[in-house]
Amino acid sequence: MIGFAVLIGTALAADIALPPEITIHPTPPGPAFADVNGLTLYVFDRDEEPNVSMCTGDCATAWPPVRASTDAKPFGDWTLVPRTDGAPQWTYRGKPLYRYALEQKPGMAFGDGGGEWNLALASWQFLQRNTGRAAAGAKEEALSFPPAPGGITAQKSAQGAVYADHLGMTLYVSDADCGSTCGTEWLPLAAPMAAHAVGDWTIKSRQWAYLGKPVYRCAKDQAKGETTCDLGALGPWRAIKVD
Repeated sequence: MIGFAVLIGTALAADIALPPEITIHPTPPGPAFADVNGLTLYVFDRDEEPNVSMCTGDCATAWPPVRASTDAKPFGDWTLVPRTDGAPQWTYRGKPLYRYALEQKPGMAFGDGGGEWNLALASWQFLQRNTGRAAAGAKEEALSFPPAPGGITAQKSAQGAVYADHLGMTLYVSDADCGSTCGTEWLPLAAPMAAHAVGDWTIKSRQWAYLGKPVYRCAKDQAKGETTCDLGALGPWRAIKVD
């Protein structure tokens, strides 16, 4: 995964204009915005008003704002938030960007724990081409698939090529609601705060949807490419096939 993400991140950084303080670096869920040292960047749920930061004081100590130079100018999707505690802060599409103070190495993404802080993923915005993926060091042929959000991959299965999460676990949709099994047997595929639609992939209540249906992973699958929970005609759930 990291080898693939490095290639994608390098391609993205070459294709787009970034502020001098911003880079793109691989993380397990996919290429993410990072600072000049490769440390992962995040967005904050409470920053609901565009270009306004609600993270100050102790919050800004735990989640340091990504500073711009005092003479920086906005351009494209990049704007600036003035701050009373120092230089202005970079924002992407109105979302202020932060670093997690407890992360000290490039590629870490511990701050994205399902709470109010979310990875500032870069790939769904800029990756508008067919891509392939193979596990690091794998000799098998990489799978090719249409544009998809960052962190979504493809795996070979007994049913053919299927979409998978960043760990290679098969993704599913259903014609029925998962009811009481949501979150236990069926794990929603969360969408990052700054994510937006890519191809057949859209967002419903912070969850990825494929062709309008919410996307889940099945807790019974234990290995890459397993489709344990696709019962065919016996059940409403089906693995998402790569066309």
